[in-house]
Amino acid sequence: NVSDRLEKLVSVAISPEMLAAIAVLARDAADTSPNLLKSLRDALTQQSLDDDDHYWYVAADAVTAATFAVDLAPENVLATWLHLLRAQAGSTCGLARLLHLAGHTALQMAAAAEDLGSKLAASRRAKHENEENAVAANGEEDNDLEAEARRASEADDEVRLAALVDQGLIGGDDNALAVLMPVAERLVDASLRSGDKPPPLLTRAAALCLVKMACVAQPCCERQLPRLVTLLANHNADTAARVSIAVGLGDLATRQPNTVEPWSDAIFSVLGDEDCVAIRANLLAVISRLVVNDILKLKGTGLAEVATRLVDPDLGVANSAKSLFISLNAKAHRQASPIYNLLPDVLSRLAPKHPDLFKPVVTYLLKFVDQPKHIIAIADKILRRLIVIKSQNDALVTIRNLTFALSKLPVSDKFISKLLDLFPNYKDILSTDDQVIKASFRDILNKAKRINASGQQSSDLANLVSTFAEKIKGSADPSSDDDNVDDDASMATTTVPATISKTPRPNKTPKATSTTRGVKRTSRRTAKMSSSLPTPAAPLFQNRTNFDAISPATATFPED
Repeated sequence: NVSDRLEKLVSVAISPEMLAAIAVLARDAADTSPNLLKSLRDALTQQSLDDDDHYWYVAADAVTAATFAVDLAPENVLATWLHLLRAQAGSTCGLARLLHLAGHTALQMAAAAEDLGSKLAASRRAKHENEENAVAANGEEDNDLEAEARRASEADDEVRLAALVDQGLIGGDDNALAVLMPVAERLVDASLRSGDKPPPLLTRAAALCLVKMACVAQPCCERQLPRLVTLLANHNADTAARVSIAVGLGDLATRQPNTVEPWSDAIFSVLGDEDCVAIRANLLAVISRLVVNDILKLKGTGLAEVATRLVDPDLGVANSAKSLFISLNAKAHRQASPIYNLLPDVLSRLAPKHPDLFKPVVTYLLKFVDQPKHIIAIADKILRRLIVIKSQNDALVTIRNLTFALSKLPVSDKFISKLLDLFPNYKDILSTDDQVIKASFRDILNKAKRINASGQQSSDLANLVSTFAEKIKGSADPSSDDDNVDDDASMATTTVPATISKTPRPNKTPKATSTTRGVKRTSRRTAKMSSSLPTPAAPLFQNRTNFDAISPATATFPED
């Protein structure tokens, strides 16, 4: 059979690549025997310690997974293997292999415990269903108290199993995995200090070991997360170790979301590492998966960091950021839009701190805001913000950026009405000599004139445009003439870096209204800011940890 043939190949395997291939075949084969796995473990143990070959780790992971699938007592078998490798821990390569195997063993034990708990729960439910069917067949009534007691017992069993996993797998003084955890901690701490640092191989193995152990138990996660995030944010640390942590944080957040959430801002801030594309790409791919699945919330500092990746110098990272916002927009419906809810935070954070990135980022995000009530609400938010920031230091850059965002919103009669209603908020701004700010309002007026000439809006728009033009002319320099508004429109189209490609979306024709309303009546019926969406429910824990490496999304988007 296949197992016997593979066992013969192990005896003649002369390289880690061959052992890795045989181990993967053994893991996936239906009739893998314990003898084959023992031969593989012996061969891996006898591999030369001079070879720092990643195929050894691939083979070790495959053999560990196959051991849990085949052996009746996998924990005893792997404990023996760890003891054999411990004798080789005096060398750098030997210690790295020992830490790697310890971390992966802990992860596989947690997965096996969860599978066992699921099987026991399914067996218990099947038994109860049979009992209920028998009671119904005899014409008897089921006892509600007994059913409630059964559900309470099942909940207690789940809590008890979780406690056993937390305390039993990597807890206790006599546990082999618990003994190795302080070794990994000291190696990571040493890599963060200046001066002599451990070899990069040991830093990578120690970091990955701690990530996997943190996935197993919540107390371990709380203990290791500060250390792991600090290493992730250290620009001078080994890149491979940081990438391992970035990828592992995806599984860590899935299994321990409440523990990871307070560290989200620190994790998001690592996206600003301009010196390492690999960190930005892998971390953004992980964050995108967590945000789209409602495991991690996009807000505050994290939102600003993700938004700035839209103009990342690396095309793969920029496309990954686009994919995230496109996925969020796909979840929008008539009553709510995730990107609309995020825009006010983006505007307030990017306008003063990232003026060079503000225009391309906001221009891209505003394409996803197409509902009239959302457009009016964003305009209202910007106009009310202008009166607050006028007295602040260095307010000119922020005002320029906010008025630019205002000029990029679609124009309608309700939009112009909102500008007239809140004209006192920006009247003083228009009276200054800043041509950039004036150009944004002239751009709005020109768009309104063009729409009015095309007849796409209601007849109210003509009166509103006339009133708005008079107010702009009255606030501008007396030498400026209203007839020159169209000639000055080029000032409003400030050069925007062509970093973000346009995403084709179906065109929507504004709905025309047939009735004529006055300016005051229109202003009273203007849509108001809708409330934010409720916080998503806490995610469920996954039954199986997926620790495969995550590659960044590299999808390209066609030009218009």
